[in-house]
Amino acid sequence: MQIQNFFEYVGSTGYYHKQLYVLVGLSSIPNLLIAVHFVFTFYEPDFHCIPTMGWNFTLSENISEESFKYMLNTSIPLLQDATGNLKRSQCLMYNLTTPPLENESPIAPSPNTTDVIPCVNGYKYHFKDYQTSYLTEFDIVCDDSWKAPLAVSIFHVGMAVGSLCGCLADKFGRRPVILWTAMAQVVSMLLMSFSWNYIFFVCCIFVSGVASIMNYVPSFTLMAEMSGIEWRNFLSIGSWFTYSCGYIFAAGFAYFFQTWRWLLRVISIFSLLIYLPSFCLLPESARWLLTKGKRDEANKELMKIGALNNKLCDIQTMLKENPIEIDEEKSTGLWKSLKVMFRKEIRTRCLVACFSWFVACFAYFAIALYSSYFSQNLILNCLFSGLSDFPGLAMAYFLVKYIGRPRSILVSMLISGVSSFSLPFIPSDLHVWKTVAAMFGKLAVCGMFYIVYITTAEIAPTPQRATIMSFASTCGRIGGLTAPFLMYASKIQDVIPYAVMGILAVICGLLSVLYIPETKGVPIPDTVEEAAANKRFYGFSVFSRPDGKSIKTAVDPKQTETLL
Repeated sequence: MQIQNFFEYVGSTGYYHKQLYVLVGLSSIPNLLIAVHFVFTFYEPDFHCIPTMGWNFTLSENISEESFKYMLNTSIPLLQDATGNLKRSQCLMYNLTTPPLENESPIAPSPNTTDVIPCVNGYKYHFKDYQTSYLTEFDIVCDDSWKAPLAVSIFHVGMAVGSLCGCLADKFGRRPVILWTAMAQVVSMLLMSFSWNYIFFVCCIFVSGVASIMNYVPSFTLMAEMSGIEWRNFLSIGSWFTYSCGYIFAAGFAYFFQTWRWLLRVISIFSLLIYLPSFCLLPESARWLLTKGKRDEANKELMKIGALNNKLCDIQTMLKENPIEIDEEKSTGLWKSLKVMFRKEIRTRCLVACFSWFVACFAYFAIALYSSYFSQNLILNCLFSGLSDFPGLAMAYFLVKYIGRPRSILVSMLISGVSSFSLPFIPSDLHVWKTVAAMFGKLAVCGMFYIVYITTAEIAPTPQRATIMSFASTCGRIGGLTAPFLMYASKIQDVIPYAVMGILAVICGLLSVLYIPETKGVPIPDTVEEAAANKRFYGFSVFSRPDGKSIKTAVDPKQTETLL
């Protein structure tokens, strides 16, 4: 008897799955908050040097706007930016000895002089008095501006390390890894809010990155493993809808808590409240227990599922009469799991899936963290960025449901690629069209990210699923790691990052339809042989229906009628 048959007896939908849906869905919100807080903690407002004589450049009742501009013009030089426009320097100042008086010729060098020096008295940030960000408190600007993208990259390095450690979920189970990393997230964010220097801050960022991905991937895997064929797409995408709700929470928290330390503390406390029910109610994956040969624990979990779904049956007798053969040589260990991944039968599809993760993660974080095309207001920008995810996820759900996985990747990649590539070529005075293009790019990227997640989970066998997803996630984190530095290149030439995003997205979409098999309507594979037997490739016949007879996985006859 196949493992899938046990779940048909206890029900693939019911109260148990609703409870799991709520727990996994809610727990995905903190994972987004941990990733998106950089928008606010690393926000860089407009700023310039404080001159030697100590002007603070604050408009008050005693200083008129004309006097304010006069002082700026005689103290801060104008320089050409990357686009050739003159802009007041943020990091240089005239070397003044005495301050000029109003209505008097300034005792200062002429604008053409080279007698300028770096800021020696600190910086004046155009924040409101009650607002702070990590950059403004520790002056992470000008010569130290590289520290901001480095910190974001360290977060992605942490996620890459956490992805490599994802094999722990294959060894010790989904539940313990999810719960331990949840606590690590809460503690690291709380400690981050008390950081006193850059080194301690980035150490906390690294830990939060490790914990974030080690929490989310096993959670998504648990949801996919415990869902039935017909409901797998619906239940899996639910966790992504709640994940995107994190943008709304982030915008709300940032509106009410505009100091970066209190923002991180509120996020930490909120995450703790979200995770608390999971410590009592989150189940272990019965599918994982069965593939590991833990029959007694699997029996208890299956009986629990049947009881909550009102489908009681004698699971223990079924397990005795229909033993499941477990090949321990293939089911344990990081090295052996990676050897399975690089087997000839499934190597190419896994590598293409890894490349898809790289492109999806790079594009997602590049647009989510660095795009200002949605709104000039920081909080609204975060809110609109999150709201754009919902139509993208809805599009992904229906694409996956009606045209399958590989073709859905192709469609979402093409939309994302064209939108991203067009952004720098739209004139700056057509702000509405820039917003529309950015929204389409963002929703397509979000949908693409979900499709890549569920596709990778469905092509991997159960004993190695967490390890393969973790390896693919590591490739994604490399993309996330490069995103801040490539977006930093927009200061040199605005077209560079968006052109790279567009080209990579198109290449990835084409590779997906060529080398990733269709998994729509197929039971999730529990063995390497079942995974390798799926050879439903589209190739260049993108508009054709895949041949259902090519599926060599043992499937119930009634189920084969539902295949595409």
